[in-house]
Amino acid sequence: MLKKIGFLVVLIVLFLSTKNVYASIYEDKVNEHGMWISNEYVTKEKNGIKKYQQMTKIVRNSDGRFLYCIEPGKSIDENEIFTGYDDNQKDYANLSEEKWNKIKLLAYYGYGYKDDYYDHTDIKWYVVTQYMIWQVNNLDYDIYFTNTLNGNRIVKYTNEMSELENIVNNHYIVPNFNTNYLDVFLGSDTSFVDTNTVLSKFSVTSNTLNVRTNGNSLIVNNNNENNMFGSINFVKNNNFYNNNPVVYVSSNSQNLLLPGNVEDVVLKKEITTTYGTIIIYKVDHDTSLSTPQGSASLENALYGLYDNNSNLIEEKRTDKSGNIRFNKKLKEGRYYVQELEASNGYLIDSNKYYLDITRNSPAISITLKEKVIKENYEITKLYKDDNIMKAESNIEFGIYDESNNLIEKYKTNNYGKIAFELPYGKYKLKQLSVYDGYEMIDDYKIYVKDSKKVNILTFVDNKIKYKVNLNVSDKNTKEKIEGIEFEIYDKDHRKICSDSRCTYKTDKFGNILFYGYYNEGEYAIKLVNSKNYDYESDTIKFTLNKNTEYKKKDGYRLVELYYYLSRHRKEENNISKIDENKEVNIDEKEDKNDNVISYIELDENNNIKDEYTGDVMEVSVPNTLKNSNNICYMFLLGIYIIKKLLS
Repeated sequence: MLKKIGFLVVLIVLFLSTKNVYASIYEDKVNEHGMWISNEYVTKEKNGIKKYQQMTKIVRNSDGRFLYCIEPGKSIDENEIFTGYDDNQKDYANLSEEKWNKIKLLAYYGYGYKDDYYDHTDIKWYVVTQYMIWQVNNLDYDIYFTNTLNGNRIVKYTNEMSELENIVNNHYIVPNFNTNYLDVFLGSDTSFVDTNTVLSKFSVTSNTLNVRTNGNSLIVNNNNENNMFGSINFVKNNNFYNNNPVVYVSSNSQNLLLPGNVEDVVLKKEITTTYGTIIIYKVDHDTSLSTPQGSASLENALYGLYDNNSNLIEEKRTDKSGNIRFNKKLKEGRYYVQELEASNGYLIDSNKYYLDITRNSPAISITLKEKVIKENYEITKLYKDDNIMKAESNIEFGIYDESNNLIEKYKTNNYGKIAFELPYGKYKLKQLSVYDGYEMIDDYKIYVKDSKKVNILTFVDNKIKYKVNLNVSDKNTKEKIEGIEFEIYDKDHRKICSDSRCTYKTDKFGNILFYGYYNEGEYAIKLVNSKNYDYESDTIKFTLNKNTEYKKKDGYRLVELYYYLSRHRKEENNISKIDENKEVNIDEKEDKNDNVISYIELDENNNIKDEYTGDVMEVSVPNTLKNSNNICYMFLLGIYIIKKLLS
């Protein structure tokens, strides 16, 4: 384990020791008077001491490349071997970061520099550059040009120094497009102007975008809809020389500088891409709402998106709200949308809707009004009066949807007519009012699905027709009684007869279905022959009206009436004697001499009457107790029996 750790330490040390792999160390001698420059004189003055000299170009002996003095006022020993460094130069030159950056740029753009804008190859630029380097690191010397050696102070090379100063000061200036990010439009050239006017000094590249420059303008195009983002790299390559700046130092001489390349100036700008989008909002034509009418739907309508040459770009269906957002990222240009399939319950719209996508209007929305399928209904309401059809006015109808919700109400006019229009869906037409004595029509089903259809309907209310059925049975056994005869009368006591008979007889099921149909009114059924059955009343009165209970039959209403008879038994009933508590047990009939009654009936005043003596017990029995097994009736009967037994 220790061996492994030791190996890692060695690797780290090797890595750290070789991280500046491009650093080099040079050794050379220099020639201070490599070239005397005529008519170029300077004076360096400090603490009242002047040092004046004619300008010379300093060169290194190995290749004759020129050097600059960094420390004015110090001498140069040509016999010294200078050591040069091309990294950490400011430290070797004993300069601050600010001074070093200024000096290296002056040396880079100074004497010998040439590009499309500047030509500094004239020897005067060596003088200008050296003078400006001294001014940066003047070491408290007053340095100035003179007209002769140790002559008068003069001002010289003002324009040249201004030019070089401007170049150095602008070295780090990058293109400025007055925005933090650049936005382009898909498929179109977008131009951006550099307000710093330095774009031409930079090379421009991008891995995802098409970029080029035209003078001071940057032109960008993104034609890739799958990549809406990108970046552009701006690089000013400062590679005029084949080397980095080298600072030469010596213990007995001043420091010297060999000009070299400076760091590249780099800028990166992010690019976003805008594209066109089209959104459809589909609404109902009549309401301008996204809520469909009736049972129709705005969902699932199919639309096509086309370019101006009618090439289909995309198809898409409306969502539940009737909306579409096309997915296609659109370039500038003209497009149109067209409905290919209508949604359920709506008519297809064959129109083409043209839209223009521009930079200023990239997102286009359009509201399309769709016409729902509708059918018209014209209804005539009649009623039949003595076989004559008449208009039935002021009759109310209701329109209900599939969930039985009321949609609208209508009333017939003086001509018995109503008219309405319904959107796509299923409905019911219900008659809500009717003339007295007339039947309402059954609910009428409506299915609206054809916009070209006009429905003309006529409905007739017929008089209500009743049929009357009488069912006769034994009151005690409930057995049906056959052969009992009855007659039927109207309210004016007129007998109602068929063509061949006026008396009706019960069948084996105890039923009589009286002949013909009966209108609303009062009627009476009279018992004609009871076949020796006992009865409470021989007359049954009844009324037919809207409150009468009935069974619905085809074309009429069947009213069921019930009538009960009691079988007359000749057998005697045995009645037990009363015990000490005077309770009575009625067993079987006994004969008259044993004081046991054999038959009980009501007189015309509904009082209980003794069949044999004719005595009447003054007890009133309501009509509701007739022909009934009602417990109250039985109680009254029991009282009468007890009375007879105790008498």
